Amino acid sequence: MEIICSIKSNIRELSDHIKDVIRRDYSMILRNAKPPKSNISKSEFEALKSLNNNLDVVVLKEDKGGGVVILDRDDYRKKMLDPLCNNGSYINLNKNPIKKVSKVLSWILSLIDL
Repeated sequence: MEIICSIKSNIRELSDHIKDVIRRDYSMILRNAKPPKSNISKSEFEALKSLNNNLDVVVLKEDKGGGVVILDRDDYRKKMLDPLCNNGSYINLNKNPIKKVSKVLSWILSLIDL
């Protein structure tokens, strides 16, 4: 999809005939393209699929690199919630501040006359 969007944005200024030729050519190339060969065996794929269906674990893509990380679901939830609950960086609000912030922001923007 990225390829198509990139091509569409780059051929905007060309004549209609040239656009049609380019569209036909890249459509043909994409139709004939083969997906890359898998880098894991069929049994490894089935094992990952099975783990992904297991509600006791979470299967994630590694942050750096192309690896796979498998975590216990409860441990994962604790690790995700810990920064929100225990480090003092966040506080619970009694009410939603969005309306007040929006009003103040609108007032500030009206002063600079955008």
